[in-house]
Amino acid sequence: STSTMTKDTPISSLRPNITRVRDSSGFIGTVLYVGPVASAKTQAEIYAGIAWDDVTRGKHDGSVISKSTNQIVRHFKCGPTQGSFLKLAKVDDGVELTPQLMRSRYVRPDAELVAPGNLLSHVARTSSGREKPIEFWGEVKLRNRQQLEVVEEI
Repeated sequence: STSTMTKDTPISSLRPNITRVRDSSGFIGTVLYVGPVASAKTQAEIYAGIAWDDVTRGKHDGSVISKSTNQIVRHFKCGPTQGSFLKLAKVDDGVELTPQLMRSRYVRPDAELVAPGNLLSHVARTSSGREKPIEFWGEVKLRNRQQLEVVEEI
């Protein structure tokens, strides 16, 4: 699952190549590194190395120049402008994926239809200015396939 960035993320919740994050602007990425960064002012501070899905979001490729040796140190590998290091205080590990959370995200098969008669309550305007109804076919069939009892993998 994707999480948003906020305060006080415990280091144990960040799993490289597994944990996904979202920044305050909505950019999504994967944690590839957790630990100190060679270019940081404080070497004891722990950072999360993120490879963003948008390859232009970051500032580097996972490598930095060490403050102590002036040499390049690679903490993780990604595209040339895909990587960022974030202080743990800016990373949120999100909410736990539980059956209760999953149930809250799915519509029960017997709930009121979104598109009674296969028509949504919205219209689309054509290039000539006419309004056309928006059709939604297969709502019941889709609901039946999305019930937790038939979901095999998350």
